[in-house]
Amino acid sequence: MKKLIFLGAVLLSFHSHSQLGVVTIKRNDYIPIDQWYQVKGQKHKDRICYYNELEICVEKLKLELEPYGLKFTDGELQEDGALLWSINHANGFSSAVFFDQDEGYGLIDVYSYPTEDEE
Repeated sequence: MKKLIFLGAVLLSFHSHSQLGVVTIKRNDYIPIDQWYQVKGQKHKDRICYYNELEICVEKLKLELEPYGLKFTDGELQEDGALLWSINHANGFSSAVFFDQDEGYGLIDVYSYPTEDEE
């Protein structure tokens, strides 16, 4: 039940403008293009991803960041070359949004986690 509630929070807090759901794939399955997906297994828990051609992926990410007042150019460059945005949803959860690109394709990787109480 916890997983179902958490997944609902993730989906509600990180709007998917063009998709109605998230598909679950096995670790060795082909990655779906133009579809939010999650990889089955404990190692990939609390993560959803989106994979597409680079230009389409960048536009999708811009749409996803807009409701939070963030822009693509606000991304923080990581050591591995990926960009990172941090989102606090004010509902007890936060998300780390990663964007990486390779050979004309982009990957959005969203990891959501409970926000630690600040005392």
